[in-house]
Amino acid sequence: MKIGVVGCGFVGSTAAYAMALQGVASELVLVDLAPALARAHAEDILHATPFAAATRVTGGDYPQLEGAELVVLACGVGQKPGETRLQLLERNARVFEEVIPQVLKYAGSPILLVATNPVDIITMMVTRISGLPPARVIGSGTILDTARFRALLGEYLEVVALDGRTAVRCKCGCDLGDASQNWKERAAVLTVDARAAGPRRRLHQDLEMVELLCPACGTLLSVDIKLKGEPFVADAMPDIK
Repeated sequence: MKIGVVGCGFVGSTAAYAMALQGVASELVLVDLAPALARAHAEDILHATPFAAATRVTGGDYPQLEGAELVVLACGVGQKPGETRLQLLERNARVFEEVIPQVLKYAGSPILLVATNPVDIITMMVTRISGLPPARVIGSGTILDTARFRALLGEYLEVVALDGRTAVRCKCGCDLGDASQNWKERAAVLTVDARAAGPRRRLHQDLEMVELLCPACGTLLSVDIKLKGEPFVADAMPDIK
């Protein structure tokens, strides 16, 4: 399967690298407003493929998306310090008004996977702009919040929160980041393997711990942007030990 990635910042380039390592595509095409940046990331990823899966990796411009069955949309402007995701909407809306027609011009009607914030609203916007059936436009939603919440709970419980072998199961709802909803009210959805959780296995009774994790997970995406223009996770972690 041929997969395109539009936007070669931290999210886009990392997504492409992960897909190459997992061998989910026979061909990866990276596209960016700066074609030289797309080619540079493509070459770096290509040089890792001898130790992973056989994947053709190229970088350049929109015409190379021809034949792509899936296009990951990681384009858009970065979040400024103190800026909420909803404040990003107006600026990123203009980006997608330009990007989507170009993607469809060369890729036809691929599945579009949106990873740009505010992701839920941008996903709706991409559906409208593209005219594709809603089932062909997918947003990453709150999967990042869910992963962070599981990681924080796993750390507290001293278990490894790996999907398929995890002792920690929970979900987040609503919008990504500072608008996500879950925590104490949804703690009942958590399931803990008592054999693995050790002395902290009675998590559902530890409301104080849940109260501490709530703001930590909810602010991981809104703390001061320090490294690579992304949140520095350590600043948002509560002392729960």
